[in-house]
Amino acid sequence: MNIIFKVTPDALLEDVQRLADEHLRPLERVLAEKAQRAELTLDVMRDTKQQSGNVFNASGNLVVEGAVFHARARGDSIELVLDKVRDDLVREVRTSNGRAKSLLRRGGKAVKSFLRFGRR
Repeated sequence: MNIIFKVTPDALLEDVQRLADEHLRPLERVLAEKAQRAELTLDVMRDTKQQSGNVFNASGNLVVEGAVFHARARGDSIELVLDKVRDDLVREVRTSNGRAKSLLRRGGKAVKSFLRFGRR
């Protein structure tokens, strides 16, 4: 999976890259063979107006074979924010896979019904 980082301030870039490599592995496992063609754009920002509380913002855009998935999170640490983004992206990818399978099954059921000319 190709990951593009946009980090503000730039001093956090190395930390974000290291943490993203650790925390985003389950996302690659969910994508399976599609992981080689996937591209993730990860934006991590630190709010400079606050000094405590939810000071980190992160958003991730995952593009897999034309499908686009988006997740956004706020939190008080980089690890927490990356975990939230990862969990949201994994949830979206899994529901998308389930939706595609159910549509395929329903389509197959309809074709079978047509081939029987309405008989059961």
